[in-house]
Parts: sequence; structure tokens; C-alpha cells
Amino acid sequence: MSLLLQQGGPKRGASPMIGREVLTGPDPDICKVKGVMFAARREFLMKGFGERTFYSIVSKLNPDTMRVAMHPVAGAWYDFGAVVEYDRAIWAACHQRYPYILDLIGAASAELGITRVFQQLDEAELYAFLEKLAQFHEQYQMYGRLEAERTPTGARMHYRDYPCYSPVFCASGNGFLLEAIMRHGGRDADVVETKCHCHGDEVCTYELTWG
Repeated sequence: MSLLLQQGGPKRGASPMIGREVLTGPDPDICKVKGVMFAARREFLMKGFGERTFYSIVSKLNPDTMRVAMHPVAGAWYDFGAVVEYDRAIWAACHQRYPYILDLIGAASAELGITRVFQQLDEAELYAFLEKLAQFHEQYQMYGRLEAERTPTGARMHYRDYPCYSPVFCASGNGFLLEAIMRHGGRDADVVETKCHCHGDEVCTYELTWG
């Protein structure tokens, strides 16, 4: 179970699904995300909601997205639009019980990746972890780049040059970063997106703070 779920969701409440989205961009060939994102969602739904809910959700997807959701290949590349469609279907099925379900999707991805890959989890290593996220960004998304910036109260993450974007995806990113802070022992974790491609900005910037 994610620490974000144990906490009862983000302290600020559910991330808003506000803003425009571009699902393919001018070059559809690069608007791709790694299959591990779909694998994490499958595991999240199966463990947290059960097979019945999982199959009910994927049955609402278009045939191509359904095949990816059912049998994701962790190292394969899939359309960005497919993961957004998947997350919208999860939100439609689960948001009445969990209004912050999109944040929980991101938290589940962080829980899966951090606990299986990184052994040393403490607050002293938290910024180093965020820098590693920036270094390995291209392994999970074929587009854009990520920059980590240290601040007096935490860190600032800049996601630049995104030709495809969606407020649905940004919400799960919020949950990922919150879970990452808490997994490293950061107290009073808070994440707020201050700039966003979905609102016409040239960058998605998240302000991360912890005690």
C-alpha cells in the first residue's frame, strides 16, 4: 500500500483535471511512454481493487489500449494517449470512493519503482534520487527532458519540451513525487504544480517541500 493512500491522499486534496491536452503532438512517433507505466497500473488495480474491477475498467478501453492494459510489456513503448485513456477510465470507475485516484496511480508507480530498485531510502538521499529521475527520464518517456533544482525548502522539478501533455498525466505525476518524498522519510511532504504545459506554459514545474 502506498504511503499516500495510508495518509488519506494529498493534503491539498485531489489534483485538478483542468487545462487543455495534446495526446499526439506534431510528431506522434515520439509521444511514447514505457510499458512499465501500464504494468504498474495493472498491479495497482489488481492488488487494490481486485480482478473484477480491473477487468471492468479495461473493458471500457478501445481495443488497442485494452490489449496494452491487459498484457503490458515493461520495456516496450506505447502511445502517450493510451495511458491517458487508461487513467481516465480508472478515474471514472474509482473517483467517487477515492477523489484523489489519479494521485494514487502515480504513488503506486513510485512505490513499485522505488522499493524494487533503490535500497537506501532516507531523507539525505532524497535530492540525489530526484537528480537520478532527471538522468533517467528518457528511459520512461521518449519526449521532453527533466531538470532537478535544489531549493532551500526542498526541490523544484522542471519538465520541459513536452509535445504531448494532459492534466490527467500531470495529476499522476503529482502523486509520484509525493510518494517519492514520503518513501525517503521526508516529513510534511507537499507538491504543487506552479506551471503547466496544459495552461499554456512552456514547462511543467513542480515545487516540492518537506521538513
